[in-house]
Amino acid sequence: LVKNGSRWKDLIEREKWLRYLSPAGVSAMENDSMNDIRKKEKKSKYREQKAKTQKLDLIALQDGS
Repeated sequence: LVKNGSRWKDLIEREKWLRYLSPAGVSAMENDSMNDIRKKEKKSKYREQKAKTQKLDLIALQDGS
């Protein structure tokens, strides 16, 4: 088997689907998507926070001069 060949990819895909289609796999898939959503929320919150602190830094710099 060639690691980056198409047969290898097909096997990996089939393995993924077999795992996901079992009852335990379905909940695993839901958990994965929930985790993705949580990660995205965390990232956007972090970005908002960063933007706020950068604004405050700018204001502080302008006041200081």
